[in-house]
Amino acid sequence: MRYFVFVALLVSIVSCKKKVSSIKELQSYVFDSENGLHKVKNRKDLKLEAFYRPRALVLEQQLKGVSDKDEAARVKQMVDSLDYFVLHISRDDHELERDYASNPTDQYEVQRYLSQGIVDDLAIITDNEIFRPIDIAYIPTFGASSATSVLVVFGGRVSERSGDLKFCFHDTRFGTGMHEFLFKTDDIRDIPILNLN
Repeated sequence: MRYFVFVALLVSIVSCKKKVSSIKELQSYVFDSENGLHKVKNRKDLKLEAFYRPRALVLEQQLKGVSDKDEAARVKQMVDSLDYFVLHISRDDHELERDYASNPTDQYEVQRYLSQGIVDDLAIITDNEIFRPIDIAYIPTFGASSATSVLVVFGGRVSERSGDLKFCFHDTRFGTGMHEFLFKTDDIRDIPILNLN
């Protein structure tokens, strides 16, 4: 009898993961410094931010306009198999591209780097493995944003590894060198469940 009470208590404790009821609450959770999901570094005149993007936020975005249940299940399966990080880079609270707007060649090179070349400068390092991105997404905003943003997608469910993850950006374009952002996998696993019901 004691064994069953212990198992029931353990199951109830484990299943008591915090829930949030809105996208805005989940976004706020990510940017709350106490939760360990948002990291900031300043190097030279650049501000670099890296944050983990919860699968629930990506899924919510990907499912907009999808009405077919089979397609929704495929999207969910794909999103659930990946991990998402965002890298923000800004100079004086504006996106980097703005500094190159007066020279079309330079602007093209910067945009080409951000949409293609940067993939070679990104990685996640765990205790014994290096993960390279399987995809990135960069969308130029032409001065409408306060930072340049690149969504970085990793396969292999790196967040389910034990210990710490180092999200690494080895800047070969803007001359600021290597940047490492330390994330604890426990912080990622503690992300609240998005409950929109």
